[in-house]
Amino acid sequence: MSPQEVARKFEVELSTVINWCKKGYIRGLSIDEQSGEYIIPSSVKRPYTQTRAKGDAIYTSIVKAVLNDYDICAELFHMESAEFEKYIGELKECGLISSYISETGIEYYCRTLKSSDFSKLRKNRVIAVLRELKPNVNVNLGINVPA
Repeated sequence: MSPQEVARKFEVELSTVINWCKKGYIRGLSIDEQSGEYIIPSSVKRPYTQTRAKGDAIYTSIVKAVLNDYDICAELFHMESAEFEKYIGELKECGLISSYISETGIEYYCRTLKSSDFSKLRKNRVIAVLRELKPNVNVNLGINVPA
């Protein structure tokens, strides 16, 4: 898809789509070598560009994004891929999100039956619920947390 097609699909300005491309918010993006134009996979989902959370609120933010069918990636949360994948892995292990591979080969995240209840938790309950769901999950808060 072209950036113009994506802008129409999501009912946003073309400049918004170009900005998403430049910031790495659209996964599977490539650039036509001759024209220099962005080529966007047909499976593209709107990136989650809400205010990014920190600490344990990242878990809830990710779940809320997938509940609303937005795409998420490390760049959106301003973190390294390995750190982002750790959050995703923990949420998948707990059954709070799932994933599928699109026809364009991109792994997208999606809701589960537990997603809705988790997204409504108060901030101070997030880690406790993660531990209840999967006692072996080592929540990634940048501090040492006993399992």
